[in-house]
Amino acid sequence: MEGSSPGDRLFRAALVAVVVASAALTLALVFRPAALVVHPPLTEDGYYPMTIARNIARGRGITVDGLVPTNGFQPLFTFLTVPLFAAAGEDRLLGARLVLAVHWAFFLATAFVLGRLLRHAFEPGDRQARALAPWAAAAVYLATLPAMGHHFNGLETGCLLFLYAVVLRRVQTDPLPSARAAATLGALLGLVVLARIDVVFFVILLTAFLLLEPGAPPGGKRLRRAAALAAAAFLVSAPWWLYNFLGFGSLMPSSGLAEQRWALEPARLGNMLAALLVNLAPLYLFAWDEWLIGHLVRAAALALLLAILWAKRGEVRRWAEEAGRGGRLFAVTACLVASLLLLFAWYAASSWAVHFYSRYLAPLLLLVCLLLARALLELGRHRPRLAACLALAWGLTVPIECVRAHFVSIGGRNIFVIRQVSMVEARVPSGAWVAALQTGTLGYFRDRVLNLDGKVNPEALRRRDDIWRYLDERGVGWLCDWPEIFRPFFGSRPEANGWELVEHSGKFALFRRRRDAPLASPALAAPER
Repeated sequence: MEGSSPGDRLFRAALVAVVVASAALTLALVFRPAALVVHPPLTEDGYYPMTIARNIARGRGITVDGLVPTNGFQPLFTFLTVPLFAAAGEDRLLGARLVLAVHWAFFLATAFVLGRLLRHAFEPGDRQARALAPWAAAAVYLATLPAMGHHFNGLETGCLLFLYAVVLRRVQTDPLPSARAAATLGALLGLVVLARIDVVFFVILLTAFLLLEPGAPPGGKRLRRAAALAAAAFLVSAPWWLYNFLGFGSLMPSSGLAEQRWALEPARLGNMLAALLVNLAPLYLFAWDEWLIGHLVRAAALALLLAILWAKRGEVRRWAEEAGRGGRLFAVTACLVASLLLLFAWYAASSWAVHFYSRYLAPLLLLVCLLLARALLELGRHRPRLAACLALAWGLTVPIECVRAHFVSIGGRNIFVIRQVSMVEARVPSGAWVAALQTGTLGYFRDRVLNLDGKVNPEALRRRDDIWRYLDERGVGWLCDWPEIFRPFFGSRPEANGWELVEHSGKFALFRRRRDAPLASPALAAPER
């Protein structure tokens, strides 16, 4: 930059290098060898919406198996990917690559919007900070490994984070002075609800804020703004609510109902607190990342950060006021945080799926990355060389992991590909139906797969207490999953219900219906190819 010191130029070069390296190497995930592209960061559950989108593209309807209609997915991202699978045709690997490419586009778009948010936080006269802000926000976000993981998991999370960032940017640039502006924001929020339906907590809190906001226009004008926001959000998301209620008798998708079990358990609270730490202190701690020591390090880092923020609370308040510039960004951000705290309590009490807790709280990463980028810029004003070193150190993780991903899979291998899919391909006839509780990967790479945990099969969810007769009625002759999970779900194991063990592979076991225990009904009709 003209008139800047060598240290300032070094800081800018470091930020640009982190952004370019992170953007280029995450894009390279799309082009990994076929043997690796099916592994993480794509997740087992990420294959469910991919399979549904693929079936829609093939003209088989909104279904995961070609027969049973499903509502066990989040609609917006799933429908956005349908054209990708129409273009990929029968090439399932190409379909997965195209989904990763869209994930990458959302990843970069989110970083771009965060950059605009941070740039707007500085006065127009602060030219150097406004020039560096987009690079700082993008560098911090793109080099945060948990953010990368959320964006490339095959699910809607990256799309959701992008839309949350757009909402914050919209509020930053439009102070919602009228019912018309509130309706525009409400329509945008309707899209966010379609990205993930638990966003309704955020919409409800934001509507309440507009009704109760101190100093807002009195009477009818205040009511009209709140009503306009709520009505627009509902109208945009209404098709999905109607589809769920009329087609399945519940507003909640089967994916949520299948994982719902109300309980107050210390283990759940511990997992939720760990998920909160991952998003509030998104450090990558290598071998200790998921161990207790990793969580303790994150807790210590978070405590240090909070202590610094408290010591500089006056400056932090000024940052928040500058970012809002007379609008309602701070209040809307408070509503977002409050809604995530509600989700913290809701899922800790209602969901046994502890492995998803970190994803449920992922929007916190947007705020944390903005705060870290703002602090990095403040350090760059006074000690640009130190800021450059910190930026480069932070920026190493994602590029290193992306390079490693071309030789080994990120976060471990997809055991469903290695064990379940390979065993079924080797032992089960191609025209036979095979059932499993965990069918994300298996159902994507093979037709004639029946889901039993109910996430994407409402029939199985309704028949959970009668699952063995359900399998007979459906004419399914093969089962492949972890033997230890059959009893908790169905009360008994396959061996006690007319099934014999054929083969073990790792944690997976393949069962076949015994020949002396005939099926109760003809086999399922094969779906059209």
